[in-house]
Amino acid sequence: MVKQIYSERANIKLLEAKQAMDESGEDEISVRLDQAKFHNELDLHGLSVKSAVRATEEALSFWWDSEISYRERRNANMKLVRAQAGDFRVITGRGLHSAGGQSKIKGSVNKFLRVGGFTFKDDGGAFIVTGKKRS
Repeated sequence: MVKQIYSERANIKLLEAKQAMDESGEDEISVRLDQAKFHNELDLHGLSVKSAVRATEEALSFWWDSEISYRERRNANMKLVRAQAGDFRVITGRGLHSAGGQSKIKGSVNKFLRVGGFTFKDDGGAFIVTGKKRS
């Protein structure tokens, strides 16, 4: 009975700690997204894989929406694949400090970019997103 009570208390404390970490992570992601909007660059160092992919999705969504607006203002060809307003750099790191020397974030972001139809090149510790394929 006593073990069960302590076990339940420990689980509650663990859940509270995870929630606090998630909330502080949200603030960090928000700051990085604000910076990305002005610099066409997003640094994912220190984020969890889940947070990194979500931040990439949000940043690229804003970037591509801005690209479409840019084209509309200039009556540019909407069928172009390559971005006219500039490339977007997603910094994942090379994974040198990760377990096994492989970046988990890089692999997950690579998959997101491919599935999302983005055109990009691998630049070592970053991806240079150059546009989006037509759907």
